[in-house]
Amino acid sequence: MSQQIEKETQVTVDGSVRFAQKALRFHRQADRLNAIKYAKLAVECAPDNDRHWHLLGVIYQHQGNNEAAANYFTQAIAINDQEFI
Repeated sequence: MSQQIEKETQVTVDGSVRFAQKALRFHRQADRLNAIKYAKLAVECAPDNDRHWHLLGVIYQHQGNNEAAANYFTQAIAINDQEFI
């Protein structure tokens, strides 16, 4: 892998973690709109990260939107079935 690709990949992964941390912070403050916004940004940056999908599921579940939550949990399990079973 070239150094440029490695650098771009690392920036994307680091960004996804920062977005996920913000999402969790907003979720804990009951700011659901910003929690969803940042969790979705985390997923966009790192769509293969099962924990980001799981976080979206948790946020939607706490809103009472169980259908959306189930979809996000399903995506998390599809990426890493060992983590959530």
